Amino acid sequence: MKLTLRAGLVAVVAAVAVQSGATAPASTRLLTTPDAAVFWSPHVGLLGVGLCASTKYACGSGAVELTTDGGHTYRIALRTRRPVETVQTAGPRGAIVETYGKSVYRTLDRGRTWQPWHLRPGTSFATPQIGLGFRTYMVGNAIHLALLHTSDGGRAWTRAPKPTKCLSEFPDIDLVTPRLGWMVCAGEGGAGNEPKAVFSTRDGGRTWREGAFAEALNHPEERGGMSLLGYPAGIAFAPNGFGLMWESRGTVYFTRDGGSHWQHKRHLALFDVDFGRGASAFANGTGFVLLSYPGGPLTRLVETRDFGRTWHLVRRWRAAY
Repeated sequence: MKLTLRAGLVAVVAAVAVQSGATAPASTRLLTTPDAAVFWSPHVGLLGVGLCASTKYACGSGAVELTTDGGHTYRIALRTRRPVETVQTAGPRGAIVETYGKSVYRTLDRGRTWQPWHLRPGTSFATPQIGLGFRTYMVGNAIHLALLHTSDGGRAWTRAPKPTKCLSEFPDIDLVTPRLGWMVCAGEGGAGNEPKAVFSTRDGGRTWREGAFAEALNHPEERGGMSLLGYPAGIAFAPNGFGLMWESRGTVYFTRDGGSHWQHKRHLALFDVDFGRGASAFANGTGFVLLSYPGGPLTRLVETRDFGRTWHLVRRWRAAY
């Protein structure tokens, strides 16, 4: 009984410690270094950041910041012991964040309160309960990919079919609704080039349809505007098929037909200069992309309001060093 009571008290203290706005005294002014961004709507979203002392190269702690004006201003919704690495939505009010220390937190009320959570790597949640993820496993000397589906928030997982042409060990997944989702699979890359293919599902991952691709480094074949140049880092889609793909050592792609045809914005994200950190796409043509240059002086949030045709700067952050 004493052990049970003590465990309950620890759980309560832990929950209180991660409530919105919980802070620790700081003796020095900390500067914000964004690492991830996501939006629930064209106005409301989250920014995952490191909080850095101006004399340090690396950030010691982190935070999740909330915006309600389309990314122009932010306020801290959650402080974390390590910088925040990834941020994703989980339904219209839910979100999941993961720190570089692999601590995971979830909110179900748009950042007002947070709870510690467990997250399978690579999972995308359409709702707090329904998600698609993956695991990798070895057969002999070969690494294989297994897609997984959960309908209970990640407590239990069932095997889901993967696209037959998906050779990726670590695909990028965006499950937009319980039935509608997209995935980009990348192959073995080198010298800034990597084969890639985009797939979509309309039945929650039971079947997949191939869209654009760029494959075979030795004998290049490209379809739908996709290029071998660049390493895919993530995708974001709206239910009507407007989508964004961001890359490291690459560019920003956008599609208006569910991934069959893509266009790129090489002037927006320069090869080996700008690295994608996250994006969101909405059915009205609004989209956001967070771009940064590792080790460089500037991170910026850019926005489109016309399905990717034109872009403008929303906000920039200067490095803390």
